[in-house]
Order: sequence, then C-alpha cells, then structure tokens
Amino acid sequence: MAAAIEPHLGWLRLLAGQRPERSIVLLCSFPRSDAVRAALAAGATAVLGRPTDQEALGGMLLAHKTALSATDLVR
Repeated sequence: MAAAIEPHLGWLRLLAGQRPERSIVLLCSFPRSDAVRAALAAGATAVLGRPTDQEALGGMLLAHKTALSATDLVR
C-alpha cells in the first residue's frame, strides 16, 4: 500500500522541508498503518480519518502548537 502513495509523499516532503514549523494534516478516507507511517516519516504532523470534525482537527493543531512552544522553552 505504501508504494501506492509514494508519488504523493514527494510533495509532502517538499512542503515539510520548506516550512518545517507548519502543521501538515492529511485527511484520509481509510488510513492504513503503513500509509500513515510513511506520511508521518515524510513530514506530516498527523493523519486523520474522514469524516472528521472541527474539534478533532482543532485539538490536533492546538496540541502541535503547544508541543512546539514547549520545545522552544527547552532550547
């Protein structure tokens, strides 16, 4: 399955490399473990199943922002 998404991972790597401080959330109808691992390794912040709601997306983005803030305090 991961081979089927490999062409798309190039775009994800490019985007993550250009803006590493940005949160990248992928919405996937049927997230599979191998595809999710590949997306996270390529730079995705999270992979959420569809349909999703505003609370799930907002909570994930807030958690990522909080984690980034905490790493800034450690430096």
